[in-house]
Amino acid sequence: MLISDEQKRAFLYQVNNPNLDYLRRKALHKRIVAASKKITVCSRCGHKNGVVKKAVGAVLKIAHAEAIPADNYSDYIYAAQENKELQNLLPKTKFTLLDPLQVQVLFSKIEKEDIPLLMVRSANTPKHPSDVILTRIPVPPCCIRPSVVSEVKSGTTEDDVTMKLSEIMLINDVIEKHKKEGSPIKTISETWDHLQVITKFKKQIRFFSQV
Repeated sequence: MLISDEQKRAFLYQVNNPNLDYLRRKALHKRIVAASKKITVCSRCGHKNGVVKKAVGAVLKIAHAEAIPADNYSDYIYAAQENKELQNLLPKTKFTLLDPLQVQVLFSKIEKEDIPLLMVRSANTPKHPSDVILTRIPVPPCCIRPSVVSEVKSGTTEDDVTMKLSEIMLINDVIEKHKKEGSPIKTISETWDHLQVITKFKKQIRFFSQV
C-alpha cells in the first residue's frame, strides 16, 4: 500500500469495525483509494504510481503510465540488436505493459497486514491477491464435469470441459516445443499470449492459464 503507516493504522481501525455497513464500507474504500492516488512514488520500491488501464490491442495486458527506467534498458538489448530504432525509442516510452506474470509478482509483494485495506470480502479469511491469477487449473473427473446441451445431437454432453482442458495442454506442449527448438521470441510470446485467454465456455465461464 502506498499510504503511510499512520494512515494504515487509522484505516485498519475503521476497516476492522464489525458494525460497518455497506454504505460506510463503500465510502471508506473510496477514501483509501483517494489517499493512495495522492502518493506519486512508492516509498518502498521507488516506482511511480502511474495510471493503470487496459492495454489496447494487447492480450490480457495492463498499461502502466511509467516510462521504462534506464536501469532496465539492458532487458531490451537483444530486441535492440534486431531493431536499431528501438534504442532511440526506449527513453520516449510513456507506458509499460504488465503481463500476468508481472502482475502476479506485484501481487505477491503485498504484505499480509495490508490485505484488509483492499476491502475484498471473502468467506472466512482474506485471500491473498496473488491467488486471483490462476497458475493451476483443477481437472475434475469426467463423472462430475458439468453437462451442457449438445449442439450436434440430442441430450447433453461433458465435452466442453474436456476439450478446453485438452486445448490448454496442447498449447503448453507447443510452448515447450518452441523453447526446445529455439524458436523466435515473438513466436513463443504470441503462443503464450494465446494461452492466457482461451475461448470462453457457455454461461460466460472463462479459463485462464499460464506456464
